[in-house]
Amino acid sequence: MKKLLSMLKSIRAKRALKVASFAGIFTLIAVDATAGSGTAFQDIWDNEISTWLDGEPAMIIAALTLLMSLYTGIMKQNYVLAMGFFFCCVFMAYAGGIISSFFSAGFPM
Repeated sequence: MKKLLSMLKSIRAKRALKVASFAGIFTLIAVDATAGSGTAFQDIWDNEISTWLDGEPAMIIAALTLLMSLYTGIMKQNYVLAMGFFFCCVFMAYAGGIISSFFSAGFPM
């Protein structure tokens, strides 16, 4: 029994060593993937995502969630789910302004 326990401990130790070594290697490799500088996201936000949130895709999603809130409120009578769909519809209507205000928020120096 003691031999079995010591063997299990050594297997766990080897597994922990492998996980730690892989985590260390991936940490060293992922240095280039850190964020915080550059304007790559701002370009994508200005050109693509903001137009999607203000354009037809957002209106389609908002209309579908409004229809789903009506369906779940009337047909299934699940009012919690209906309110969830309704709030999702309201968020999609104002998503562009909400997300823009998060990105433009800052602290005065």
